[in-house]
This record gives sequence, C-alpha cells and structure tokens, in this order.
Amino acid sequence: RNEYEDLLKKANIKPGDIPPQQSLLLGAKYRINIFGDSALIVGDFEVESLAAGLQQLPLGLSGVSILNVTVDENAASLVRDSEQLVRLLLPSIGKSQAQFSMSAAVQHAAAEQTLTVLLPHAANSKIDLIVPGNIEIKSGASVLKRTIDEEQNVTRFELMAKPGPLRITMSLNNKRLKTEEIVVARNVLVAELT
Repeated sequence: RNEYEDLLKKANIKPGDIPPQQSLLLGAKYRINIFGDSALIVGDFEVESLAAGLQQLPLGLSGVSILNVTVDENAASLVRDSEQLVRLLLPSIGKSQAQFSMSAAVQHAAAEQTLTVLLPHAANSKIDLIVPGNIEIKSGASVLKRTIDEEQNVTRFELMAKPGPLRITMSLNNKRLKTEEIVVARNVLVAELT
C-alpha cells in the first residue's frame, strides 16, 4: 500500500479531477416551420463545458444550412473537422444556452412532402413541427400530439425525438388538394369540302 501511495504522489494526479469528456449536450428543443420548399429549424440547446479553456462540442448535423449560432446570446464559433463533423466552441466552463438557426430543403413528390435532416440528439430532445394546411404525417416520426389551427390554417405536431436521421414524410395540404382542378379539354374539328 505504501508503494502505491508513493507512486500516486509521483504521478501527481488526483482521482476524478479530469472528466471523461470536456463538453456535453444536456438538452435540445427544436421548432421546425415548413414554408413550401424549405424549412426553418431553430434549435435551443442546453450545453455544458466541464473543463476550463476553449472546449469543442461535437454536433451531428446533416442536410441543413446553418444560418446563425449564438451561445448565451453572443455570436458563437463553429469548426468543421476532417470528417465534416461540426463542432461548437464553448469559451467558458459551466452551463450555457446555445441557439442554432438552420434551413433545410423540403422535397415534393406526387402527393407527399419529405423533410430529411440529421439533428443533434439529447436524452430529453423535443421537436415541434408546424406545417401549413391540414396535413398528416405518413411515416418517419412518432406523433405525440396533433393540433389543427383553423384560424391560422396550420397543423402543429409534437414529435418524439430519436437518435439518427430524421426523415418525415407528410401529405400535402388537404385544402390545397381540394382547390387543385384538372381541366380536360377536347375538341372536334369538322371541315366540309365542296
């Protein structure tokens, strides 16, 4: 035991001083607004830096264009590593609030619209989705709550977040489909030769 204590003093390392990782994503809340062929995504993150100095928090982001990033309402910096992974730079130790504004493309095919993105996931992630018109989610997400707002003509969803890519397939606006009309024109040309 004495030999162990001597080696410990020589190593000058106190057990538990160094955290297993220097930064954490504690929580994530997303608001997704669909506007025709694009979606505006606002992510509110609760992050924590566990060590002093500038720390990097890796974030899994794909299929989005980052418009704006703030940490505690101050402009924040991002770095992209060789594997194209986005990392948020945290300047100070402790908990902070980060906000990401992003845009993504919405694909339209036949009577469906699809949003495909990869967003950072935390254990308590929450997703609110707002889509114009009266629509249904066909696949890709578990719906916790669906509300139709007739006055604003939007459908609001609360979705269960899960790790990995998010691919939500939705119907098109039911009201818009009702107003679309197909015009079939036929004509007969009669010519009389005398």
